[in-house]
Amino acid sequence: MSIFKETADENLIQGRHILDSEVPAEGSLLINPLDECSEFPKVSYRKDISSDETFKKFIVIPVRFSKLFLKIIPAYKANEKIEGIEDVIRIDYQGKTYRVQAYSRRNCKLPIKNKTKVVVIDETMPAIVVNCICQELSKMITEHKNGVIKTMVIGTSNDVSKGLYWKFNTPKKFKDGEFVSTYLANFLTYNDLTKMEFLAVASEGPLLLPKVSTDEISEMCDKITTTFKLDDEKSRQWKEDTLKMWDIMGGELVRSLYI
Repeated sequence: MSIFKETADENLIQGRHILDSEVPAEGSLLINPLDECSEFPKVSYRKDISSDETFKKFIVIPVRFSKLFLKIIPAYKANEKIEGIEDVIRIDYQGKTYRVQAYSRRNCKLPIKNKTKVVVIDETMPAIVVNCICQELSKMITEHKNGVIKTMVIGTSNDVSKGLYWKFNTPKKFKDGEFVSTYLANFLTYNDLTKMEFLAVASEGPLLLPKVSTDEISEMCDKITTTFKLDDEKSRQWKEDTLKMWDIMGGELVRSLYI
């Protein structure tokens, strides 16, 4: 038996809806609802991209995929300002500041073009912070003055049987019992995101250690290449390097204990 509930029975079909227990946990909002004095996230900074021609296309990825898309930053430079890496949003919540950064072509392994940015979201941040970040990003994408022409949101999901791709205004090909969560679901709740496309990569296991097959990673690479019309030769090399890196990271291995 796997210690990961998500992978305990790959053939188990979940119901269309997952219901809470009849007896809520102590931390449940049903027992302890938020009072008017509860602290909510506050946006301390949001980059103005209206006159910045380098912010025309976005690729949003989870932090787990960072090593596939981004060049490694030496540890001694981690706290320095690096050209081509910018804060796009800062959120203050419960004494901490959470940052979302955008990476330019010079800092990416992915052969993106000059007007494209890779944006990384850390899914381990508090859910209320992730929700606030998605809301602010959606505003940046939809505001006409910013001129954003394309955005692809990439995430992993334990609850789809295979990778799914769709545009915001087209039917989603979910089977019964399939759904997405985390920031993919956040973005789907906002309206007027006609310039946004979604890619849910099928996975198993915990959020930060998803088991994703090399076939799924390969399909992700192909979809990004065609969607953003990247250079074929450079994209092929990036895909090869990505598959090797994912294997090194143990992305396809089941790191669980069986008894």
